[in-house]
Amino acid sequence: MTLRLKGRLSDLSRISAQNLAPGSNFPNPEVARTFVLKRLKNFTGTIIFVFDNFDQPGEFSTIKEFLPHKAKIIFTTRHVDSKRLGRCIEVGAMSTDEGVELLLHQSGLEKTKENMENAKAITEKLGGLALAIDQAATYISASHVPLESFIELYAKRRAAILKHTPKHWEYRKTISDEPGQPISVFTTWEMSFEQLEVTGHERDSIIHLLTLGAFIDTNIIGEGLFRLYSQLPDRPQWLEAFMGEGEWDTDKYQDSIVHLLSVSLVTSIDLMATDARFSFHPLIAEWLKLRIDGKARAEYTEEAIKVVRAYVDNGDKVEMDIRNKGETLSHIDKIVEHDQVYHSPQGGKHISHALKDATISFGSFYRRLGRYHETQDLIERAMSDDDVSPAVRNVLANMYCDQGALEKAEKLYDEVLVSLGKTPPEKDPNTKLEGTTLAFIYWTQDDKLTDDGLRYEGAYKGDFHQFDPWFVSELSTYNGLGVLYMKTGRLDLAEKLFNQALEGREKAMGPDDRYTAELVNHLGALYTRTGN
Repeated sequence: MTLRLKGRLSDLSRISAQNLAPGSNFPNPEVARTFVLKRLKNFTGTIIFVFDNFDQPGEFSTIKEFLPHKAKIIFTTRHVDSKRLGRCIEVGAMSTDEGVELLLHQSGLEKTKENMENAKAITEKLGGLALAIDQAATYISASHVPLESFIELYAKRRAAILKHTPKHWEYRKTISDEPGQPISVFTTWEMSFEQLEVTGHERDSIIHLLTLGAFIDTNIIGEGLFRLYSQLPDRPQWLEAFMGEGEWDTDKYQDSIVHLLSVSLVTSIDLMATDARFSFHPLIAEWLKLRIDGKARAEYTEEAIKVVRAYVDNGDKVEMDIRNKGETLSHIDKIVEHDQVYHSPQGGKHISHALKDATISFGSFYRRLGRYHETQDLIERAMSDDDVSPAVRNVLANMYCDQGALEKAEKLYDEVLVSLGKTPPEKDPNTKLEGTTLAFIYWTQDDKLTDDGLRYEGAYKGDFHQFDPWFVSELSTYNGLGVLYMKTGRLDLAEKLFNQALEGREKAMGPDDRYTAELVNHLGALYTRTGN
């Protein structure tokens, strides 16, 4: 027996009864339910029930009462709570071969070597999502787009492609007997938002959280990013949904990402980690960005910069482990990319205010991990702005010092001091800038200075942003130049600069500050060298 039942689940009994007994009237749903179950119980053939898009199980918690015992029943759903109905078969992304097969078949193209290579690239670009691949195939077929041109076209018209559905489209959202609304990948995700079992401010905050995640690396998003962001004095209102009595509430946050997982907007979560994590599909990230306008994308980019900057600056105080460094690096890469797209779309050097303010933090982070090309590119973008802090140039000078370009580094340090109205230290013009030949000081990508087993933190990393940027620039320049002079054996000049930096730092941050201790350690290394 095959019955195609279209309508709301709440009308299931009435619709089923009318299909089994056309023209009959049933006084109430219970009478209809009893009639349907009795009729199906006496049926001797195979009965298959398919409940498509059973995405809101909470609205029909008594569904089992409507199911005949002898029937074969299939539910398709995006809601994880539906797993309790029986054996669950999770349908993930298609394999590359499956995606290629679907794309070529639905677009009516032959399996030539060239077509299969292009189809593979398209499948991977769409993350193996079957509905997205099917939509791409119909778009290719309808628009007569050459397969080799699709990736380039997708970059320009992704919204139109991912919303495209043909006139004869089997994926539809059916309401009663009305013609169904075509379902695209965008539609299914909007439906997921509708199915979030929270309302009002909490719902808006969860959507904001996920959308903000689209502007960083979606593969791994840690709770610590938002916890540290919530501690800023100008905490945004949407974060209040994750606060309790003015403090970050881990339970509220984790409940929220569980809600997102339950409607399949998040692909994985890890609540057992010290820093709870979640991830979601890159195509969902594309949709989240495309469902808002250009102004909102720029605003989300700037907020993402503030979120990651708070995390990086905290990492200057508490050392990150290797995994956190890698994750943070991926986040910075993404937001620098987004800043370029949404604030300098023509490929120019324009930089947002948020990224300009974060340049010291991000540039230093890049440099410490040996990402010198990214360091220089970011610094040059920031320096194209006339009112950028002079301390930004110190990051570039530190990088030159790392690379052994000591003359370029010293020249840049001196230029910073001159711009600050300070006179660079007098140096012997006959001194050749070469690194010390003694096994005394080594500058590494981890920003450590090592002296016979002693370890102490390296150059300025930009943690006291509340002070005047010129004052910050002055102290960081003294520190950087001092390190350079240590590297080149000019210890008298190094001592003078370290003492000047130490005096200013102690006044600003006190003796217990991490970077005050850094300067003390630099002086200790210097005095060890000189025997004092």
